[in-house]
Amino acid sequence: MTLRTDLGSAPIVAGTITAGTVVITSSLDVNLSGTITSPNVTISSVGGSIFDGNGAAMNLAGGGTAVLSAAGGIGTVGDPLELGKAKLEAAAGTGVYIRTPGR
Repeated sequence: MTLRTDLGSAPIVAGTITAGTVVITSSLDVNLSGTITSPNVTISSVGGSIFDGNGAAMNLAGGGTAVLSAAGGIGTVGDPLELGKAKLEAAAGTGVYIRTPGR
């Protein structure tokens, strides 16, 4: 199963998403306040940043690949994204801040 969504003006991802493939595109910031456990995740913020909205809890889990892109930043120095993926591809305009707990 593939979950595709354009968040547009609702750029908050909450709860747990477990679809086979997740593709999220937003023209604004994306705030990850939940956990995505799908094996393949693509998140693109074409007009903003991707933020960690759940503190030290895992954002992207479940192995597989995460492809992240943002016009601004991905995570912040003070609150990086927590990543449990086997592979990461990331591109950002202002910086990429990732933490890999347990690795």
